[in-house]
Amino acid sequence: MRQSARFTGRHAIVAIYFAFVRSKLEFNSIVWDPHETKYNLLLERVQRKFCRYLYMKMYGYYPYLYPSLFVSGMVGIDSLELRRKCALLVHYFLLFTGKIDNPTALSRCGLSAPPQYTRLRSRPLLATPRVRTRTAQYAATHQAVTLLNTLTAQHPDVDLFHSSVQMFLQKCKECFS
Repeated sequence: MRQSARFTGRHAIVAIYFAFVRSKLEFNSIVWDPHETKYNLLLERVQRKFCRYLYMKMYGYYPYLYPSLFVSGMVGIDSLELRRKCALLVHYFLLFTGKIDNPTALSRCGLSAPPQYTRLRSRPLLATPRVRTRTAQYAATHQAVTLLNTLTAQHPDVDLFHSSVQMFLQKCKECFS
């Protein structure tokens, strides 16, 4: 921010932030996604500070009294947590459609096939694996299966095997924002 103080164009400032800061915050985020609130807030603090700086550049005054969600919505930048969830879901969506080859992760995602007498009830599409520890509960595959079941429950029109990536990403942002 100190080096870009003389920049006036919004797009230049955003491009510098995306290239140098957010790329490091999101690198390999599918693997190391923090499940503790403390670490999540530490990451989000960096983005909130940038959103406030960008708001000041766009509107001419620093938003002291505005909530962070309002400021990030006004500058049009999604939260890092939402972006991590969407990246995880898009990765598993591409895995299910065959565009990514990862047999280990695919073997841990089972389809839920209920007995015939329960077919009329709404059942989740994917079988949530049973886990015994908190570490396994916050693993990428378990998180992805849980989030995909939530997404398909809230948006039944999402087809995990035939939808386009753009439509899938749009539904992810609608569901989890």
